[in-house]
Amino acid sequence: MIADSAFFETFGWILRLILAQAIVVFFLCLNLTSFSISFAGDVRPYFLLAVVFYWAVYRPTLLAPWYVFVLGLLIDVLADLPMGMNAFILIAVQWVVRTQRIYLMGQSFLGLWMGFALTCFLAGSAGWLLFAFVSQTLPPSGPALASVAMTILFFPLISLTLVMVHKILPVASKPLP
Repeated sequence: MIADSAFFETFGWILRLILAQAIVVFFLCLNLTSFSISFAGDVRPYFLLAVVFYWAVYRPTLLAPWYVFVLGLLIDVLADLPMGMNAFILIAVQWVVRTQRIYLMGQSFLGLWMGFALTCFLAGSAGWLLFAFVSQTLPPSGPALASVAMTILFFPLISLTLVMVHKILPVASKPLP
């Protein structure tokens, strides 16, 4: 009887972690979706950046750095961007946010949102600069700024989704291998 209870507890733990990873993949797919805005052209909000930011604050063991790197490479391949650009940016964001985790956890939602807004602006600017450096052309800044603005505006909805997932996760999460 005790063995069955341990099995179901472990199975439930695994299912909840799979749900959390499915949400990550969902936002990765949304990250690849273009929205057409008349004044800015095709805009791709950085949904995965918001997910990496949120989990780096509240569940730093949920997304291992190697996994974040692979997700960034997937975005680069699927969106036809310079290889490693998003991987570098996502890893840098994860590292910086993890170093500021205690400070960010103590903030109100508005403080967290402002921290994300700054992070998103810096990450979007870094992506724009890296793309300009690699392509050796100066791309228009309108789509990059619109992507940053849309991501910042969508952050409350993204974080609400992640809060719901966070509530069902086990209390003590183990790091992914």
